[in-house]
Amino acid sequence: VGEIGVYHGRSFIPLALLRREGEAAVAVDCFEEQQHNRDESGCGNEAAFYATLERFCCAHDVVSVACDSTQLAPADLLAAARGPIRLLSVDGSHTEEAVLADLSLAAAALAGGGVVILDDAVNADWPGVVSGLARHVFEAGEGEDRRLLPFALGYNKAFLCTARWQAVYGEALAP
Repeated sequence: VGEIGVYHGRSFIPLALLRREGEAAVAVDCFEEQQHNRDESGCGNEAAFYATLERFCCAHDVVSVACDSTQLAPADLLAAARGPIRLLSVDGSHTEEAVLADLSLAAAALAGGGVVILDDAVNADWPGVVSGLARHVFEAGEGEDRRLLPFALGYNKAFLCTARWQAVYGEALAP
């Protein structure tokens, strides 16, 4: 499990609590390196992040990767996670270009059947998120494992998976 853009960790906590035995929780954030915070969406602090995790008893097996997520190689994310990621939240920079890069990274690191949760997908304050998602869907190519497609939308989040799993998850959520 993991998250791109953890800020102080409040949305990371449920992800960390969903870990399976032996599974790492990966936190990718620029933290104090604010020159990478293109949209000034929050001033992260790694110490505050870990303090939040400690308060909720979920700081064990957390790997933090302090960097600009748009420059993170899929191999480095996979190494930090100790393998493909089954659940990844994307809540980093809200610019179109950053969302496009983060979704490409997520697609490359996702386990078979994995899910990506894109935050602020319908937030009027951050139109770059939905435009980055649209570009990813239409520009990622036809490769089954390269393009993430939405299967649900709610609570300001888009839930994404690869084409192989889109109908499976869509049917599971049908009324």
